[in-house]
Amino acid sequence: MSMATQGLALRRALPRDAPALAAVSTPSLRGLDFLPVLHTPAEDRSFLERVILANCAVTIAAGGGRPVAFLARQAAEISLLYTQADAIRRGAGGLLLGAVQRLAAQPLELWYFQANWNEETLPDIRYRWENRT
Repeated sequence: MSMATQGLALRRALPRDAPALAAVSTPSLRGLDFLPVLHTPAEDRSFLERVILANCAVTIAAGGGRPVAFLARQAAEISLLYTQADAIRRGAGGLLLGAVQRLAAQPLELWYFQANWNEETLPDIRYRWENRT
């Protein structure tokens, strides 16, 4: 899958992308000051390698030759959606969500913290999107 917009290109993630994905997700997590730090950067990378890349369809939004955001989907659930801090509000997340919505034959769901995320037992919100065409 490849699509270019606003200087970003989408592509499917490969196992060798785990370090680059961790370079996006770990700082994103650390930037959320309401979250406790539960894992080391090495554990984050290992989780991406062993669990996410092995079990999810992962799409990367790359700009300037490097991943700036990624979305991991397993069936109807969007498991992860991360954007680098310097790329927030520049279209990467919307580009990823739009691409997965166009391909979705079923409703999509995304859980996230009211304050933003949740392995940490904070209140969540569930978003659900259905293609009604």
